[in-house]
Amino acid sequence: MVRSVLNTSAGRRCAGLLPLVVTAAVTQGLGACGKKASDEATSTATPYSGIAIAAVAPDYSSSKLYFQSLKDGLPTGDIKTLLTGESGDPLPITLDNKLYFFNRVATSSNFRTLDPKQADGAPTTQIKTEKAGVGDPQDGLMLSGNRLLLAHLAGKLVVVNPADGSVKQEITADWDLGSDAADLLRPVAFYVQANSVSREIYVLHQGQKADFSGYNNSQQLFILKDDGSQLTVVDVDSTKAKIQGIKLNVFNPQIIVGTTDPAKPIVAGFCTVFDTVSPCTSGFERVDLANRSSALIFDRSTATEKGNGNVVGTKSGKFYAAVATSDGAGGYKSQIQVFDPTAATAKTFYELTDTSYAAYAIGYDLSANRLYVGEKKSDQTGQFAIFDLSTEGSTPTNLALPLPPYKVAFVP
Repeated sequence: MVRSVLNTSAGRRCAGLLPLVVTAAVTQGLGACGKKASDEATSTATPYSGIAIAAVAPDYSSSKLYFQSLKDGLPTGDIKTLLTGESGDPLPITLDNKLYFFNRVATSSNFRTLDPKQADGAPTTQIKTEKAGVGDPQDGLMLSGNRLLLAHLAGKLVVVNPADGSVKQEITADWDLGSDAADLLRPVAFYVQANSVSREIYVLHQGQKADFSGYNNSQQLFILKDDGSQLTVVDVDSTKAKIQGIKLNVFNPQIIVGTTDPAKPIVAGFCTVFDTVSPCTSGFERVDLANRSSALIFDRSTATEKGNGNVVGTKSGKFYAAVATSDGAGGYKSQIQVFDPTAATAKTFYELTDTSYAAYAIGYDLSANRLYVGEKKSDQTGQFAIFDLSTEGSTPTNLALPLPPYKVAFVP
């Protein structure tokens, strides 16, 4: 089973500008530089034991990793600090029932595994892997016991040995990345079809330009095939000069969410207040993995909201997204909107306390059907507003946090 972790941040910081991912996934919330989603939207999940919360300092100079235990889907007991991180762009992610915490310094990306059920989190010795210059990992996928696939925003797909961080394979290809030779592969999320025997892995390429100044219309799902020891690239159209994937319509695609038919997942993408490209297509599209095609099913291109970095899909088929809307005075404010791509409806769900168009972690607990919305309070601390989606009520239970939440991962 592939679990997901979504990502979020308060400004454009990844490699200079925030590409606005994870996000958001069906089971967990991601951060702002990439999102991942799995095929669990319609499955019954075992209740999580807790939630790992990566929070960042106000100046993004460092981070903290917290753990909040859960019982019957609600926070219980005091929040505890597991680690202090070296950078303000960390990634917590649950893989094979282990919690990984990725961080970085100037010369390397680093990770530890933890057991948050232990009093001190029992962090293992920090392991170094790909240097930070290739960009922080946006998503991870465990292929086997000693093969961990990582998506690096600045242009790399690598398989590392999680035991020592050594690179086992770097996946390179002459990808179709648009007409500008300087543009890079922007992998931000993985998707694996439930119960599939094809062993295909779908890589969400965001299509941002090399300098993050906009999009080059190359967004697509590239396809990898795993034979158990090596990954190979699948070319959807060999008549073209470069490696082709499944072309996407939405700009700034952020997540892939499995549906009642995991062979036809939904991709969500929102243009941002920073995007000046015209036209810029926002909305939701359904991908047909077998036919290698994708169709826009809910076009939000003429809507007033702008993507704020976070989207989560839920088992009801609805999507909750942090968006920016006009404040009536030439600026923007942040809110949560709920989208139903099948019914083609959208409405405001919750007004965020931070009105400065900031984006914080958003996550979805599938087992408890609860939505976690991260916020920053006026005293620079943070909180989660937690909503019971079984009633779709917009009055939350609040969980106070020492710092604003940046990315989250639910822990088995």
